[in-house]
Amino acid sequence: CLGEGEAERWAAAPSFCTMRAATGLCAVPPTSRMLAAGRRGPKAPTLVEAMRILLGEELQNAHSAIADAQACRRIWLELARRRELGEVA
Repeated sequence: CLGEGEAERWAAAPSFCTMRAATGLCAVPPTSRMLAAGRRGPKAPTLVEAMRILLGEELQNAHSAIADAQACRRIWLELARRRELGEVA
């Protein structure tokens, strides 16, 4: 349970989306649905795709909170190593 004012502080904190940051680097081709809708840019990678493309590894135990959080952290660190983080907002 959050204390008084904590929800507002949490919502106002800086955030960063590893999926959006990894989209151009992963360069997953657009799906047929994306193409039909006129979207030509790369598809946002799933966590599994980002792990495979950026780290050359398969994600084990996908959809487990711990495994997904650890994978996200590793992807963030890889983006930082490649200097692909841009502005953390």
